[in-house]
Amino acid sequence: MITKVLTRLLLVLLLIPFAVGAQIYKWKDKDGKVHYSDQPQKNTDKPIDLPESMIYKAPPKPRINLDKPKKREPYKAYQTFKIASPQNDGTVRSAPGNMTVSLQVSPGLKSGHELVVMIDGKQVAKGKSTSISVSNVDRGTHSLSAKIIDASGKTVVSAGGVTFHMKR
Repeated sequence: MITKVLTRLLLVLLLIPFAVGAQIYKWKDKDGKVHYSDQPQKNTDKPIDLPESMIYKAPPKPRINLDKPKKREPYKAYQTFKIASPQNDGTVRSAPGNMTVSLQVSPGLKSGHELVVMIDGKQVAKGKSTSISVSNVDRGTHSLSAKIIDASGKTVVSAGGVTFHMKR
């Protein structure tokens, strides 16, 4: 039983090259309809020339380099963070020394982040609002800075360099 199956398989494998090299004939019937066949219909039929079979060659596999990790761009949580007011070298007029600091943050403040405002290096306000009221600022020239901190108190981004003059 097994020998019969192996014999038939061997016979089929031996006949495959002959099937690949078979000729194709083209002919028309009495109505002018075109037909194709592997057998000539008349003795005068000639085989048609077919283009060579198309052979697909796969592109090479991309090489993955596992030796060195890719260098990533640093994550930038905020596109814009700056002190909108008071303006640099601006004057704030207030008899009791009150002022409003406006900050511009884009995109909005992330969850777990807070704003910290400092005048002359001392923290005067902390919170989530971009409009912060500060009271009892001494008259004279002061430096104003701000930063965004994360939940652990680490500075995420800073804004500073604004000098203002308080007139009381």
